[in-house]
Amino acid sequence: MKLHPAKRCNGNGRIYCGPTALCAITGMPYEDIRLIVNEIKGTRPNAGVMRMSVKLFKKVLHYLDIQYTYVLLANTIPFGFFLYKNKPRNDEIWVVHLTKHFVTISDSCFIDNHTKSVVPLTEALHLRKRVKGIFKIQEYNKI
Repeated sequence: MKLHPAKRCNGNGRIYCGPTALCAITGMPYEDIRLIVNEIKGTRPNAGVMRMSVKLFKKVLHYLDIQYTYVLLANTIPFGFFLYKNKPRNDEIWVVHLTKHFVTISDSCFIDNHTKSVVPLTEALHLRKRVKGIFKIQEYNKI
C-alpha cells in the first residue's frame, strides 16, 4: 500500500487532519471524504470537518471498509521519539493519533494537512506532540 496526496476538487478552503489521513489511505478527493464524514455525523453535506474523534474516525474506516487494528498507548510519548523507536514495515500504513491531530506514515513517507503531499519521514512535523494511539491499516478494498 502507498500513501496518496490530499487532492481537492475545487482547491478552496482549509483541509483538516482527519479527512487528510483518509485521503492518504484511499486516494479519494478531500470533498468526497468530507461528504462521507458529514453523512455519518448527520450534519449538512457542505459543513467543514474540523476535529474528528477517534470514535468518528473508526466509524469512517468501517464505512469505507478499511481493515485496521487500533493500538491505544498506555503512556503517551513524543511523536519524534515514537518515530525513532517505531516504523511501519514496507507494506504497512499507520495513522498516528497525536494530541488533537492525525498524521499518516508509511515506511519512509509522511503526510498530514500541513504538508498536503507525501514527504520523506525525515521531514515529519509535530515531533513534540504526544502519541495517543495508532491505527495500523491492514487492508483497503476500494468501494
